[in-house]
Amino acid sequence: MAPLGRRHSSMGDTPFRLMFGLDPRMDFTEIDASGVVDPNALDGARSLKERRDQAREALVKAQEYQKAYYDKSHRPTTFQEGDLVWLDLRNVKTSLSSKKLDVRR
Repeated sequence: MAPLGRRHSSMGDTPFRLMFGLDPRMDFTEIDASGVVDPNALDGARSLKERRDQAREALVKAQEYQKAYYDKSHRPTTFQEGDLVWLDLRNVKTSLSSKKLDVRR
């Protein structure tokens, strides 16, 4: 059965399935409250932990890829006193009464 919900592109699985180890129930039937532990619970817990570890590794890999992509074209800029720079005046108050007639930068 295909998982309900959208798969995360980096993790390859739905967030609900990674958190709880199964797809959300949609039948709305009563749960057995007898307190009997399912013998497969340990296997399910191990499987869930493995999937979460895989998702964590996939997210780290995606972050590393994004960092490498950004670092390829990014150059840190340093400014010296006297350098000419653009100043965004959106949040600067000036003496003119009209923004329309004010200097843009």
